Amino acid sequence: MATLDDANRPVLQRAHTDMVRARHRLVIPMVVGTLAFFFLQQVLTNFTSVLDGLVFDGMTWAYVYAFAQFFFVVILTTIYRRRMQQLEAQFPSAAVAGAAAAAHYDDWTTMETHQTAAEGDGDEQFEHVQGTRLDEEDGR
Repeated sequence: MATLDDANRPVLQRAHTDMVRARHRLVIPMVVGTLAFFFLQQVLTNFTSVLDGLVFDGMTWAYVYAFAQFFFVVILTTIYRRRMQQLEAQFPSAAVAGAAAAAHYDDWTTMETHQTAAEGDGDEQFEHVQGTRLDEEDGR
């Protein structure tokens, strides 16, 4: 008899692989852009005189660039959070949720028997794990 894990494995692996690829398409460009933005300051400050000019008395472009990095992080975090919410909505975890809800059953037939009884007329109850019938009249 096939277990729940064997039945769900291909679906779960495919959903997981798709989600990982989508996440990598989001994260890798953001990480590369962030590293470029932060290391560009070091290059411009140490090897050029581009950031040496004064914006106003006592404030150089290097300070403005460093201050902009704070806002860059806040904006990037907001973009990341919103896009990850979109990705999570795009890849609904119905298969994962179904597997998690039924993980305590030995196989699909036991789960289906329990679901059928739960959707029935309410005259009978089934024990949660084993799926054996319990009559309310018996008092068990």
